[in-house]
Amino acid sequence: MLNEGKVEESFEYITKLKIKYTTDENKFKKLEKLYTYFFDNKIGLRPYQLREEIKMSKAPEGLEYRNLGTMEHNICDVLAQRMKGRKMS
Repeated sequence: MLNEGKVEESFEYITKLKIKYTTDENKFKKLEKLYTYFFDNKIGLRPYQLREEIKMSKAPEGLEYRNLGTMEHNICDVLAQRMKGRKMS
């Protein structure tokens, strides 16, 4: 849901789960914590491609904009290689 920008529907879904699990204290607390976290970070839940306030220029011909996870993976690879003593600068 969140990948599609359906933030309000996500809150409704978590609320329904909280109602369903009112008797299970452990699950209820986890859902409450999740709901609070999402609510506090509501602005950042929508993907950047769907935000009106972020204006991205069109990609040049032959190039494609990729998700930010691509860069995060590259950073993880670099850090892992440095921790192993390889590619030290």
